[in-house]
Amino acid sequence: MHNHRHTLLFTMLTAALFGTLVSAEEKAPKEIGTTRVVVAALKDDRVAEEAATSLVQVTSETIERIGATDLSSALRYEPGITIDSSASGRIDDIKIRGVGGDRVMVAIDGAPLPKAFSFPGGYTELGMGYFDIDAMKSIDIIKGPVSMLYGSSALAGGIFMQTKDPEDFIQEGRRTGFEVKTSYNSVDRDQLITGTVAAKFTDELSAFVRTSFRKHYERENYYGKAYGESLLGANRQHPNPSESNIKNILTKVVYEPNAEHKFSLSYESYQDKTWDKGLSVITSHVMGMPSQPKYLARTSNLKTERQQVNLRHEFESATPIFDKGHWLAYYQTTKARQKVDELRQNFGSPARPPRPAVAPHLEDRWRTSHFDNDQFGFNAEFNKNVMLGSVAHELTYGANYKHQKVKTLRLGDTINSETGLSKEPTGSFPTKSFPDSKVQEYGLFVQDRIGFLDNTIEVIMGLRYDHYSLKVKQGGAYIDGNLGTLPPTGMNKDNLSKRLAVLYYPADNHTLYANYAEGFKAPGFTAVNMGFANLAQGYATRSNPHLKPEKSKTFELGWNFNDDVNTASVAAFYTRYNDFIEEMVYQGVDKDTGLMTYQSVNLDKTYIYGAEAKTSLRIIELHNGDGELRFNGAIAYAKGKDKKTKEPIDSVEPLTAVLGVNYAYSDIAYIGLNWKLSKGKKDSQISEELRKDGVKMPGYGTLDLIAEYKPTKNVRVNAGIYNILDKKHWNWASRMGKMSNAALDRSTQPGINAGISVTVNF
Repeated sequence: MHNHRHTLLFTMLTAALFGTLVSAEEKAPKEIGTTRVVVAALKDDRVAEEAATSLVQVTSETIERIGATDLSSALRYEPGITIDSSASGRIDDIKIRGVGGDRVMVAIDGAPLPKAFSFPGGYTELGMGYFDIDAMKSIDIIKGPVSMLYGSSALAGGIFMQTKDPEDFIQEGRRTGFEVKTSYNSVDRDQLITGTVAAKFTDELSAFVRTSFRKHYERENYYGKAYGESLLGANRQHPNPSESNIKNILTKVVYEPNAEHKFSLSYESYQDKTWDKGLSVITSHVMGMPSQPKYLARTSNLKTERQQVNLRHEFESATPIFDKGHWLAYYQTTKARQKVDELRQNFGSPARPPRPAVAPHLEDRWRTSHFDNDQFGFNAEFNKNVMLGSVAHELTYGANYKHQKVKTLRLGDTINSETGLSKEPTGSFPTKSFPDSKVQEYGLFVQDRIGFLDNTIEVIMGLRYDHYSLKVKQGGAYIDGNLGTLPPTGMNKDNLSKRLAVLYYPADNHTLYANYAEGFKAPGFTAVNMGFANLAQGYATRSNPHLKPEKSKTFELGWNFNDDVNTASVAAFYTRYNDFIEEMVYQGVDKDTGLMTYQSVNLDKTYIYGAEAKTSLRIIELHNGDGELRFNGAIAYAKGKDKKTKEPIDSVEPLTAVLGVNYAYSDIAYIGLNWKLSKGKKDSQISEELRKDGVKMPGYGTLDLIAEYKPTKNVRVNAGIYNILDKKHWNWASRMGKMSNAALDRSTQPGINAGISVTVNF
């Protein structure tokens, strides 16, 4: 196994370095260094150094350069941001500074994506990967609450993605543009091919159409791919097999009648079909109980779809109430369908232990879960600069409205192979995980950036009002399929989010800031009403219309430096979270029904604090300014505790750092070496619940080599070799909660792997 890895290493390394060893054609010199990036997610056209908060921007150039095939690999060198994904590629959670669970807003072109949806029992695991990372022009990540700008769900931060534009495919001086890209990544045998046609019909009108097809299999762990091992059951070390087929179509029309107006109309259609096989549960008992049937086979088929239409108008024309602004209207529909099929071997009644005298019989069991989320939204934002005496005011204000309809459906049956009859209790299916729900949200916000002393001191004050309304459909499959569950309930909530920041510019290129920001997340439709009942087993759920919104308050101090050649930033933060919502909490036996009752509840206060630093420094300038050798570094430390129990917050990642050195020559060649380091978790950093199960976390260090070469102005080759030293390691999210040795082995990260892509523009 290791021999083929070393052969792969040699082959990919040769391809990656080839471009720097051959002579390149003459090209116009390009300025090498850093740039001051304008971050669209800030809503005020400010560069990152003036944000008064911690943020990251990943451009399409970076996505290409590091060989990213999904969001997790696109953010692999950004400490403090964690993507929890399965071996099949399903995104289960996104965490910023250790906080996730749908508390991080994710949006594409201004339209928020639905949260990952799952349901107890393992038959509904739908994830939230409704997008193609290769279609993105930029990814802005804001660390810390941004509810003042974005309202609910931005409690811990946000990830805001922008799709590409026609100008990204049309070379200067041309009217048409074509792009073809193909790539391969060994870690999951990912194969991608994209084709783009773009045209500038007139000076005012341009458009493009982009299609992509991607196919990949399960992500390898340290031991290899799925079929490298024939062992079935709980002792299996290799991952379970899976296969995904992804299609994406993106088209956009841009009309600019003059310098003051720009209209954009886009349509995107994304589809992912994933199949996986649960070889690690074969021969094991359901729920690990000997009295339960054995799994003989288990497969899952998941189909996710997203369609989005987006109309945006940007304008810049001085009026008494605004200087510029934009409005945006979007419609988005997302669907997920998952079917799980099982073949079980049963020895009789599950209530009795197995008896050898009883002949086993087979059961065919299937479950199908549907999840639909349709939403329409409208956003309007305006900017106005005003001078009042010697004091400068930069006003940003706006409003947004979002209306979404959400519904689910669960179907299923269990067939006795001997009798051909159903074993499911009457009324079990169809059922719903939550009632059909309508959610309406609207918000109003205003922010004033006030400049004093010739703008050497700036104060940012922001205020936002949000209203959240939940309406539910009564009766139907939600009640009929969950006998014993109380009728669902609606909800109305209001919230004010505040922000206050002070920036001080002591000298050119330096910024000191202090920031206070509040976050807010309204109770979700699944938290308020969760349908899960079984009279035979004596339990049921109960709605909770009294849930409080989750809230956060962050205090952050920081320093930024950028001289267009070198950058550096340091930030220290403390965040207090109130009223976190935990679903399906046991509440005791109901005195009226006699049923064990479960309900969503608000938890006590928790807090997370830490520090982060990042830098990009030029070591030496080369080739008369056309080249350079550069050092890049980033580090993130965080620690969290529950104030009541004094227990650590397990979702917080250990101390993580990324150190890198890269060489760049104009826009022709690039080579980078990145060393990612993660410290182990001590017992004091792990909750008692996990410690008693023996969960530990060793530290690790992995080394990656990435390269880019442009043999001509129309061809770009990107290659990467990851985990060059073939280090066996776990990240904390994949290790947390794994107790058995085999489960730990299956959750290891990949050994040495490589990827390559070729992009042709003409």
